[in-house]
Amino acid sequence: LTRKEGEYRRGSDDYKQRYDKECLKLGIEGKAVKTELLKRSQVLPSLYLSIIEAAKSAQMCEATELYLAYYTYNTKDASKSLGDLLPSLCRLVDECVPSLEEMERVAFSEDAVTLDDMA
Repeated sequence: LTRKEGEYRRGSDDYKQRYDKECLKLGIEGKAVKTELLKRSQVLPSLYLSIIEAAKSAQMCEATELYLAYYTYNTKDASKSLGDLLPSLCRLVDECVPSLEEMERVAFSEDAVTLDDMA
């Protein structure tokens, strides 16, 4: 019986360490996981906007043109456009950038899950 208790305690400690490690990766304490994750998700709209800004920057434009030239040179296939090679990036660049207020309005609409829903 004592041996089994020791095994269970070691297993429990191992899982506690794993849990703490995963919480650390997510940047949360792990006390109230749902609430902590919802609070972390509030930074997503501004993060998304910064990604769009970076995708539309002059540096990214130069890099994509260089990539297209590299692809064309190596494959000898000039029929591919940037939209064919990098469709997600082109979609980000071509779309109108929503304002932070618009994104928050959608994210925190009545259909969205809120902290109050978790109580």
